[in-house]
Amino acid sequence: MSNFNYSLDDVCTKMLGNADMTIDLSCFPRVQLYFTVSGKVDARYWRVRFTLRTVLYFQAYSEEANQPGDLFLVLGVNVEQKPVQPDEMELRAQLASDDELVWRLTLHGDITLQIVSRELEWQVSELSPQEYEARYN
Repeated sequence: MSNFNYSLDDVCTKMLGNADMTIDLSCFPRVQLYFTVSGKVDARYWRVRFTLRTVLYFQAYSEEANQPGDLFLVLGVNVEQKPVQPDEMELRAQLASDDELVWRLTLHGDITLQIVSRELEWQVSELSPQEYEARYN
């Protein structure tokens, strides 16, 4: 599968402002987020997967009681790579050096997530109209 030349910023701004998501925590500290983009972007249906390896910090908040496999509406995702701040002592203690960069993901919608991870991979794959319809019918 290909990322279809979408940058991470493109994925967040074009695709994840309105999507459905499931979370896989079964191999924590690896976290996988699976998104199905609502409607078409660039005349196609899409699925996006984020894999965060070596999660250093994970916080989730929802007003509902949630179960594994629940589907969440996502209204926005922000991802950036930057160094740990001097006042984040717990994170700094887990890193090899003070200037190591980490990935910070913030997600808003039915659930609010804040994740800090050493590694981030993303994959964009096209869904056929039949696969998309099967998800929503």
